[in-house]
Amino acid sequence: MFAVHPLTEALLQSAADPTWIVGAAGTLVRFNAPFARLYEDVHGHTPQSGIRAEGFFDDPWPDLLARTLAGRSVSTDTAFIVGGLVRSFSVTCTPVVESNTVTHAVFAARELPESQLGAQENLFELSLTRLFIDDDRGLVQTLHAATEYLCESDEWECGVIWLLGEDDTTALDPVAIYASPELPHGDELPMQLEGVRFPRGRGLPGRAWAEDDILWISDIGEDSNVTLSYLAQRLGLHGAIAVPLRDGPRVVGVLELFTRAVRPVDDLHGRALLRIGRGLGRLIERRRGEDERRRLLHVIERKGLEWSLTFDAIELPIFITSMDGVVRRMNRSGRDLSGGDYAEALGRRVRSLGAHEPWITLAACVEAVRDSGETCVAQAHHAESDRSWDITANSYRPAEEPPRVILIARETTSVVRLQNAVKRGEQLSALGELVAGVAHEVRNPIFGMQITLETLETTMSRDSEISDLFVVMRRWLDRLNRLMESLLAYGRTWTIDLRPGAIGDVLRRAIEGTEPAAKSGGVEIRAAINVWRPMLMDASRLEQAFENLITNAIQHTPENAAVEVTAQDINGFIECTVRDHGPGFAPEDLPRIFEPFFTRRRGGTGLGLAIVQRIVEEHGGTLHAGNAEHGGAVITVKFPVYQATA
Repeated sequence: MFAVHPLTEALLQSAADPTWIVGAAGTLVRFNAPFARLYEDVHGHTPQSGIRAEGFFDDPWPDLLARTLAGRSVSTDTAFIVGGLVRSFSVTCTPVVESNTVTHAVFAARELPESQLGAQENLFELSLTRLFIDDDRGLVQTLHAATEYLCESDEWECGVIWLLGEDDTTALDPVAIYASPELPHGDELPMQLEGVRFPRGRGLPGRAWAEDDILWISDIGEDSNVTLSYLAQRLGLHGAIAVPLRDGPRVVGVLELFTRAVRPVDDLHGRALLRIGRGLGRLIERRRGEDERRRLLHVIERKGLEWSLTFDAIELPIFITSMDGVVRRMNRSGRDLSGGDYAEALGRRVRSLGAHEPWITLAACVEAVRDSGETCVAQAHHAESDRSWDITANSYRPAEEPPRVILIARETTSVVRLQNAVKRGEQLSALGELVAGVAHEVRNPIFGMQITLETLETTMSRDSEISDLFVVMRRWLDRLNRLMESLLAYGRTWTIDLRPGAIGDVLRRAIEGTEPAAKSGGVEIRAAINVWRPMLMDASRLEQAFENLITNAIQHTPENAAVEVTAQDINGFIECTVRDHGPGFAPEDLPRIFEPFFTRRRGGTGLGLAIVQRIVEEHGGTLHAGNAEHGGAVITVKFPVYQATA
């Protein structure tokens, strides 16, 4: 007889959700009143202790029970039919372990509101999740099973899952192929697709990848792709649909489905397939992470010198922690990331290794794995250093040791910067063409107004009030003219001629060019230039960028204060700063400092810093805006040092 601690019994009976406990033998031992009501609604009679748990409900319960009694925490969504109505629940299954042995399994089911339901899509997602939580399968075998399930369930004759490689993301490869046994010559499909690859924008899969949307062809015989045309003739296929597989914002592959019927896809069905594509993409990436974890665990479980050397040789920072986040081991890359020595970090909580990212997210991932028992994948970004990481956390139980969490941090700073630069470049290019066109058209009317104003001045009386009006009008026209010049400069198509050069010479010329403005405002420019190594540059373009930065600093510096310009070599980069002693940037403005037309200065165009950013990025550099510790704004520019090849 199963003895329940009084506190456990009180917690069980006070739970508002259906909750029940199953013994290691697979029989029901305890349950609460909400479970009894649910069971009776489904089966028509009340449950009894001692009955076999496999027969509680339909699939996937026997599978979930087996996994939980094997020591795994599992969560899933499922549905029960009660009185002809579908009621959906989110179910968690947790093993109770005593002396390294699973003695019981605790199940809890929470009903989902209608807003979270998706009918057929939920059924598909639940079944796909079941396939992917099977640890005995590899990714390819699981994808074969998933493709077969989708084709058979949604009535498609054959299907292909195309994936981007983890190392090569330039083309889609066929990873899983399924053809219905009833399809004539269907066994030829894998052979026909062998070696076929679709780059972005080519073929139906490549176009679905490029457009990040579902695509439908009513007659693939008319498609220009030779492989698809052959399939249409040989296998009797007509319609084809391609669904992007997404993991968050990233397309990781494409699901392609074929049919012999002319089968248009309506909007509702299309949305369902898109949702399935998102779910399948997430499952694929999670399984890839699981495969990586298994590979890593294989290395970690090899004790001794060979294990230590291999572990330290892994370039990704890796931390092994207890379930409460205390660091038990880390490799050399992990020590480099933490900035401390090995002995100092051991025994400390991962959250205490740093006050900023990625330590905040690393600690949160440990908590997520501890609470759910599932893989946690997250992204971290440190705004001050502009560094980004993809973080994966997994749990594992080493032999004769307490459970551990493995944290892997993959720095993605360069990838994120490239993506942002490409996106910003596309936006700025379009914007530049627009503003240049507008500026060009507006300059002629401005010129006409200036000529007209000069003519009026020569013909009208020299009355003082009229003269004042002419002064005001001329001032506004001058301001309009300066704005048009800035717009033309911003929108102009530039060409750069990169040659080795000294940044010190560029900064000195920029300072000389801004000295008149500094003297006029009573501002001193102080320079500390300690750079001897060259960099690739277009000197005139770079001089324009620093003139803009220094001029901007002068405009925000009070009289009798200074603008400071520095340059130095730091870790293989040339770092230049321009600092003023004004009020500094408002915190809420910092994310928008380099946006075109954003300015807080009265009479400013908001294009100066946008032009600077464009020039700096042309030179492979980065730009960062912030505030100095003791007041004033600081713009930091970093360029790679030029390394001449032999």
